[in-house]
Formats: sequence, C-alpha cells, structure tokens
Amino acid sequence: MHRRPIDVVFSIGFFAAAALLAVVGFVMADNARFIDSSTATQIRDLNVAFPARDVLTDQERAVPCIAANASKMVLTPGQAKCYASNFLGERIEALLQQGVGTPAARDALSRGNTLRALMQTNVTMSGFSDHTRYIADVAYIASAVFALAGLAGLAHWSTEAEVVEQPQPVRKVRRKPATA
Repeated sequence: MHRRPIDVVFSIGFFAAAALLAVVGFVMADNARFIDSSTATQIRDLNVAFPARDVLTDQERAVPCIAANASKMVLTPGQAKCYASNFLGERIEALLQQGVGTPAARDALSRGNTLRALMQTNVTMSGFSDHTRYIADVAYIASAVFALAGLAGLAHWSTEAEVVEQPQPVRKVRRKPATA
C-alpha cells in the first residue's frame, strides 16, 4: 500500500475525532451553564438571608464570611457554603448541646438540618459545574490538536511526490553456445 492513502485515512480519522471532541466540549459547556443557572435558581428560591450584624453573636462576627455577608441574601454558592457550614453548622451544634427536649427545639433542628443539606447539595453541584467546565476546556484543546494532526496529514499527502514505478527494461541474457 502506498503512503498517500494511509495519510488520507489517518487525516479523516483525526478530523472525525476532532469533530467528536468539539461536540463533547459543547455538550459539557452547556451542562456547566445549566448547572450554574440551576444552582443559582435553587439557592435564590430558598429565600435565605444572613442575620443583621447586631443579631450575630461575637463568635459569629469573628468569622470573616459571616461578617462580610451580614444582612445580605444568600445568592451564590460561596455564600451558601458559608451559611451552611459556618452559620447553620454552629447554630445546630449549639442546639444539640442544649438538648432537643421540646417540640420547638426538634422542629428547629429538623428545619436547620434540612436547609443545611439543601445548601450543601447546591454547593456540591456548583463544584460539578467547575469540573464539567474543565472537561469542556480539555475537549476543546484536544479537538484542536486532532484537527492540526489532520491538517498535517493532508499537508504531507499533498506535498508527497507520487513515485511512479516504471517497469524495468528486461535484460536479455546471452548464453554462450555450448561447446561439444
């Protein structure tokens, strides 16, 4: 088999892989956008706000993210992480240490754990969004590399001189007559 058909076949394969990786990149980027909008909507729909600065305890004011977000609505995954871990986490721990003997305390503990779980789920989904965005970036880069490899194969194919095999002249061999 000659070199030219091999170059063409490999170039087509590289272009097909590049197209497939570009599609994977588009799908992953779209998934990342969907996750971002979905988590933002879910966090916003929880309708939770940090308490005002004067309501916070001294221990809570000492936490930088709580102090910076005092009186603000929770709208971002970063704020949700701060609220769930630093604010709700401490409040739930304090409630558990006091004991949950009353129905009001049990209700508060149940609502606090539910809200914390919802926020942590959204924070985790936000992390998936980052990972899908990285996968999309890698797919785009790999697609570009495969497309360049396909172009290189086509360039090699078009510059390769076609060697035409010419038949070799048949040489007649002269035999010496046999002497008797």
